[in-house]
Amino acid sequence: MSGVHFLVLLFHASRESVKGVIIQGKYYDLLPEVTNASILSPLKEASVERPLLCAALCKRYARTLGAPVRIPASAFLSPAFDFRSILLDSERDPVCSIYTVGMEGGDELTCRLGGPNSQVGAAVGTTSKLYLNSARVPQDYVFGMVTSGKIYFLKKLLANYNYTNAKAACEAGGGQLAMDNRGDDWHNYIKAYITVHYWIGGDDLNPSLIYTWRDGSLMSQPKSYWCTSQPDRHNHCASMRGAPANTTDTSQLCWDDVACASQIPSLCEIGIP
Repeated sequence: MSGVHFLVLLFHASRESVKGVIIQGKYYDLLPEVTNASILSPLKEASVERPLLCAALCKRYARTLGAPVRIPASAFLSPAFDFRSILLDSERDPVCSIYTVGMEGGDELTCRLGGPNSQVGAAVGTTSKLYLNSARVPQDYVFGMVTSGKIYFLKKLLANYNYTNAKAACEAGGGQLAMDNRGDDWHNYIKAYITVHYWIGGDDLNPSLIYTWRDGSLMSQPKSYWCTSQPDRHNHCASMRGAPANTTDTSQLCWDDVACASQIPSLCEIGIP
């Protein structure tokens, strides 16, 4: 079968919609909230004629025998290119989890593929769409925002856990306890998202008794949101106070140190890539 016939097969097995792209059974969700994203340190950057070709590149970009496989966009137009290889990736470890498609001058679209070492930022003066491999997002996580180089998703665990079990529950679901260390916009988003008292990923369970986030960074930097008179050093695990019942006032949502054995809900997060 010719390469042209396989290209036809590729597109017949693919579909674009307002929600994203399906290509050979792989789903790439469009994040409509993000309209000017740019992938920094991309796995690959190429010009494409159709957005679907960028999804095909992302799907095909894989690690074989420990080395990245790069496919230039021009290869799709070459009679010598084996289009069947696009369909055969069962033994590869995909590394492209996100991609952007946008106009950056000229008549062609710019496609950027993002992998584990890429970052997501804002593209000033351009319009681009951001797509994400839906398999990377665990169940029940909802989009938060793009910040600090990643796409962040949140999930509320309403079951009551102590701090140790809260960490384990988030990790079991593919995430981690959320960190509120990404500036005012992220803090305000969390305040609007939660409704009750939640565990977050910080404590002073270390020899220095200094509050740090789960990644080891100080909770006092770059900015802290402790409630008045907190932390009081009587307790050792950090939580985010929820809004008072029957009110939309979020001004009192702040960090509170509570006993690690307390049983309260948990706020989990995942950052991609």
